[in-house]
Amino acid sequence: MNDDVDWERLRQVHLAESEERLATMESAILDLERNPLSESPIESLQRDAHTLKGNAGIFGFDSIAHLAHAFEDALAAVQAGIRNRQPADKEAVAVLLKGVDAIRAGLPLAEPGDQMSTAQEGLAAELRTLGAFGSPVPKEAPQPPKPRARSRGRRAADQPRAASQSGADADTREGGARETSDDGRAARPTLRIEVARVDALIELASEISVSRGRLENLLTAPGLSDEARDVLEQTTPLLGRLSDLAMGMRLVPLGPILASQRRTARDAAQSTGKEVALRISGEEVEIDLALVDRLSEALLHLVRNAVAHGIEDPATRRGKGKPPIGQVSLSASPAAGQVVIEVGDDGGGLDLQAIRQQARALGIKVTGDDRETAQFVFAKGLTTAAELSEVSGRGVGLDSVKSSIENLAGSIEVHSETGKGTLFRMRLPLTLAVLRGLLVKVASHRYVIPIDMVRECLATPKDLEYQANGTGLLRLPSGMVPVLRLGEQILGAAGSLNRHIVVVEHAGQRLGLIVDALVGDAPVVVKSIGRALRSATSIFGAAILGDGYVGLILDIPDIMKRTMALRAAQTS
Repeated sequence: MNDDVDWERLRQVHLAESEERLATMESAILDLERNPLSESPIESLQRDAHTLKGNAGIFGFDSIAHLAHAFEDALAAVQAGIRNRQPADKEAVAVLLKGVDAIRAGLPLAEPGDQMSTAQEGLAAELRTLGAFGSPVPKEAPQPPKPRARSRGRRAADQPRAASQSGADADTREGGARETSDDGRAARPTLRIEVARVDALIELASEISVSRGRLENLLTAPGLSDEARDVLEQTTPLLGRLSDLAMGMRLVPLGPILASQRRTARDAAQSTGKEVALRISGEEVEIDLALVDRLSEALLHLVRNAVAHGIEDPATRRGKGKPPIGQVSLSASPAAGQVVIEVGDDGGGLDLQAIRQQARALGIKVTGDDRETAQFVFAKGLTTAAELSEVSGRGVGLDSVKSSIENLAGSIEVHSETGKGTLFRMRLPLTLAVLRGLLVKVASHRYVIPIDMVRECLATPKDLEYQANGTGLLRLPSGMVPVLRLGEQILGAAGSLNRHIVVVEHAGQRLGLIVDALVGDAPVVVKSIGRALRSATSIFGAAILGDGYVGLILDIPDIMKRTMALRAAQTS
């Protein structure tokens, strides 16, 4: 008997592994819907369902084991139908998706020796009615689980090896030896690590970054021996590589997040009576794990919006000379320390006139500029839907998307062309743990500006004129740019020299920040600060610089908002 096994930890590993397997199953069912005579998705589903049943049995989750067994029965029937040239229809796909949803919902609540709920029993019966697709479904009930010892320590002691090997053993029995990538090559091995351990490593990497900076400063110190200089020159790049590798451990590929939206698009199309095809690209692009949850929620809203508001119904599309199946695209690409994610459709475009009317009703000042009008879709409470539905019409969604993206130090904008479609473009930092920043000096303090927002730096013109509120206008070859004396108006720093202007850009808008000096650029590790300090001073976070000095990271979107408010107040 081994009482030292952490049962709850084993359970959490099981839940995480099962969720990944369920996501794969969901994707396979959608593949089956697109190719209803293909056996390949069925074979993949059978392996995953068998593994889920085996793992649930090991943990004593009888309700999940019975559901997975019923799912296997349904798959056998659908496979038999396909072999008899009877394609899996939409009803079969819907029942299989309901089965995945039921297992996903039941896993966190499962307990050893539990029984199926009334709803689960009903779904199990529904899964077994798919015999109409081929040979009759086997009628025998799943074998009752073998009696287990009630000692938690004994049961847990017998399970670690089985739990870790059950997936591989089940796959081997079903004909699959190991996971492969899309091109048939063996997938790279992975190791599941607790996020808390990765975060601890990131904290250590930040300390290493500071030490590296101090070592680099020592290289220029007078009186350093040649031997010590050689050691330092060899050590500093190694520390840099170690820090970069640690930071990279938080990056995860966007593939699973993007693929999960296939279900979102499919369900939204079913709900609205439309036909939609979702095209995905950029699955290999990586992003910080801390961004995943909120990004997934934003994508869900945008994909639903594309189907509900963007894509026309099949009859309307035919009348416009378009194919009846609407196209929704979801793509990701890296761009200078950022990740650009786009959600587009080939629908009718935004109804700008309706948006203007809704904006006026909400008390928003409206101009005739179409691009500015399009951005009003992010206003809280604005909707152009004629009636309520499961996916649209309540005036919520896009405003929360914008707020969520901006809270992640990102931006979102929308572009629309009447009759051709709409495109939402999000820009997010690659990671929130580390960024490359431009160090500037204001009065006696150093601040960090995210370098991916910097467009150019120049000396402050002597003839630059300011308004009473500290703002002005700077003429550049690309046009007029508003400027702001950063020290006096935002940071409360008296005695600023205002010698340089840093032109930054965010969400298509530019602003010139007047600072005292440009110190240089360097990678910095982001440290969080209190929400009260952030909102009061337009500070996004803090960074420990190479010499140990704590520099504050400027919140450029917030500074832009405050500058626009100052200019609007001056105009009025």
